[in-house]
Amino acid sequence: MSASQVSEINKGLDEQGGAFKTRPLDSDYLVIWVDALYEKIRYRGRVQHMAFLVVSGINSEGYKEILALEPMTEESESTYRELFQSMKAQGY
Repeated sequence: MSASQVSEINKGLDEQGGAFKTRPLDSDYLVIWVDALYEKIRYRGRVQHMAFLVVSGINSEGYKEILALEPMTEESESTYRELFQSMKAQGY
């Protein structure tokens, strides 16, 4: 795979990620879950475990939705606070 192909794929992923983060959400969620998922990823030139904070909820029609998914270098009170402040600033 060429560098230009990788660059084009990354551009598309960035656009999809931006659309996901700014999409409108159902205003009523019956249940909301917040948790972290750990995965090995390449970050700053090395492979390491990284936390992905996941917020999901059941909407008013009974369907589960992923509301937010944010990579974090650690799982802590401050990273959860950052996530919730970010969601609040985006109108969630």
